Amino acid sequence: MPRPSGFQYEQHGDRSVIVTHHGRPAGTLRGGRAERFLAEVAAGDAQRVRAR
Repeated sequence: MPRPSGFQYEQHGDRSVIVTHHGRPAGTLRGGRAERFLAEVAAGDAQRVRAR
């Protein structure tokens, strides 16, 4: 499987994250899910986590 690419994210405030793919919105995470996402990005393959 090819390695995912083109994903970025922005953290807004303490409890929301907006994920984009090639500049287009791909999803918004809030609360506990946003916190888990940020922990996963810090601990693993950031592109793969954002693609999920």
